[in-house]
Amino acid sequence: AVRTKYKISAQKWDEFFQKCMHRTLTQCLCDIRKKLKAQQQLQQATYGQQPQQATTN
Repeated sequence: AVRTKYKISAQKWDEFFQKCMHRTLTQCLCDIRKKLKAQQQLQQATYGQQPQQATTN
């Protein structure tokens, strides 16, 4: 679909994918991992700072 949309010839597709698309996909994965790690750290900080309340029955 990308090759057709941007009219990239079949002969140039492998080079384009290796140099452009692969880097973009890799960066997307890195960004997602960074976002998840930041969310986990925020949750740990939030739950770590709240005092635990004892419950009585």
